[in-house]
Amino acid sequence: MKPSPDFSPAMLKAFLHARAVAREEFARTEAEQIAARKRLADELVKVTGLPLSMVRAGMSGRLTDPSARAAIWAVLGHHPCDFGIVLSSARRSARGQEQEMRA
Repeated sequence: MKPSPDFSPAMLKAFLHARAVAREEFARTEAEQIAARKRLADELVKVTGLPLSMVRAGMSGRLTDPSARAAIWAVLGHHPCDFGIVLSSARRSARGQEQEMRA
């Protein structure tokens, strides 16, 4: 059985944390590390069009809005639809059914 990807709020938090840590590696001081995390949040706001509160909720693992989570995942290069997954607000991802195209 092929494992399905995890697009849960907790996994989104982990991906965003990893991205922030990667940026913080280049910072020399604690203030620069904090600024790097804020820049990441600002960039996500700009690219996704989501409010800062939703981006922060995603970074803390509390974002339950499926369309907002999908937007952030898409910016990270992992759109749930590419895997046939439809996000739900119940903190679970439902496996979507692929439909055959018949001519």
